[in-house]
Order: sequence, then C-alpha cells, then structure tokens
Amino acid sequence: MEECQKEFDIEGEYRKNVNLKREDVQLVRKWMQNQSKYPEVSDHQLFLFLHSNYYDIENTKSTIDAYFTQRANWPQVFRNRNPNLPSAKLHTNVCVQYPLKQQTKEGYRVIYAKAVDCIPANFNFEQQLKLFFSIFELWLTKVPDSEGFIVILDALGMTWGHLPKFGISHARKLVAYVQDAFPIRLKGIHVININPIIEKVIQLIRMFMKKELSDMTLAHSTFETFYKYLPKEALPKDYGGDNATILELHKSMMETLEKNAAFFEDDDDEEEQKPKQKGRFSFLSSIY
Repeated sequence: MEECQKEFDIEGEYRKNVNLKREDVQLVRKWMQNQSKYPEVSDHQLFLFLHSNYYDIENTKSTIDAYFTQRANWPQVFRNRNPNLPSAKLHTNVCVQYPLKQQTKEGYRVIYAKAVDCIPANFNFEQQLKLFFSIFELWLTKVPDSEGFIVILDALGMTWGHLPKFGISHARKLVAYVQDAFPIRLKGIHVININPIIEKVIQLIRMFMKKELSDMTLAHSTFETFYKYLPKEALPKDYGGDNATILELHKSMMETLEKNAAFFEDDDDEEEQKPKQKGRFSFLSSIY
C-alpha cells in the first residue's frame, strides 16, 4: 500500500457508479449539517457511509450516528494515532496488520493480522485495535468502492498469557463498532491456527454479536476448512501463499504508517471537533 489518496474524485465516482446519486450525497450532507453534533465530513467519508450501506439513506444515517458516537467515546483506540509518537512505536512492533494483494473470486479484498512479538507483556489489545483501524482507514482511501472485505486473524503464537488482555468491556465496544459503525462491507472474519485460548476469546466476543456477524466469523483449527473459503494463494509466503512473508508484510506496514503520519495528525484534529455523546442509544449507555 502506497501513500493514502489525498483527494477523492467524487465526480468520477458519479460517472462510473450507477448506485451513487448526487441528490443522496447532498441529502445526507444537509442532514448532518442540520445537527450540530457532527463535524464537517469529506466527500470520501460520505461515500464510504453510503457505499457500506448499499446506498440506503436511513441505514446510512444510523451508521453515521454510531460512527461519531462510538469513536468519540473510545479515545484509547481512535485518538493519538500518529505513528511517530513514542507511545505508538512501542506497539507497532508487536503485530502485523496489512492488506494482502489478492482479491477473492467475488472481488473481496483481504487484510491479514498476526502477532510477530508473542510476548504477552508487550500485547495491548486496545493499541492493536488502534493499529488495525488506522491501517484499514488508510487502505479505504485507496479502495473505497470495494465490494467487500475479508479479515484473516492468525492466532499462531497466542498463549494463556494473552487471555487476560481480552476484556469484556473491550469485546463489547469492538463488536458494537464493527456491527454498527465501521463503514465497510464486511464479508467474513477467518481465525486460523486457533487453540483453546483463542476459542475462549471467540466465545467471549460472540456473546455480543448479532447473528449476521456471528455467522460470518469462522474459526479454523486446520487449513483444510479455511481453504473452503479462501485459497492457499491468498496467504503469506510462510504458509505457501503468493503474498510476501509475514515479516515483509510487517515491514511494509511500518513504512506505510511512517509515510502517512500526516493523515493521522489531521485525523486527530477532526476527532477533537466531535462532541462526546454518551447515552445516545440504549446499547451505548451499557457499553461506555
């Protein structure tokens, strides 16, 4: 992944995308402007909200509301994301989280995540979520119109020492954000190399999932079951795939973060504009 796309060509998108209507974009923007709780948003952000909801206006509004509410109330994940901060550098060495080059036969894009430093003391769940969403949001500047996304979580190296790092509060917040606020078309989450520790983590997180998300979250103890959904070629070279090695992917991730530090500085400025909205929805009051 190269540097983030600085400008989104919405006029080009209007020309090639029959589902994107100029009047829908204007309607959603006006709706946001009429409510003081939302900051100004870019054409790119509006497009992501509409596209992820298959251009349904009411669902788009619900996603926008959840997006700004949940991000404002989870600063540990969505604030201070500049990768050059000393606190950030401590955590970028722990996990690789990076897009893979292959797409599925359906045209879905794939992102891979794995711990490269498996010492439990160095693993902070919220900081790794911060890294995951940072990389993903950079990626969305390059592929905003993807038909869908697949997440591969590689559990190799996770131990009993990691288990206490996954708290109930974190699980509730994460599921709420992915289900209701993250503006992507999520098509699948595949957890590979699972062990009893990760099975417990998945059980914990599943408690808060709606059926749709639970059904698309699959755990694989063998690669034979994984290959029913994605081919071996989709994996890193370490597993016989066509992608770079895990360590090469980690190096690319580090370089991408460094090149795009300004993206996260601007992002933090935008986050400061967003008012906290605790208790906006009944489910939010029980999460935050």
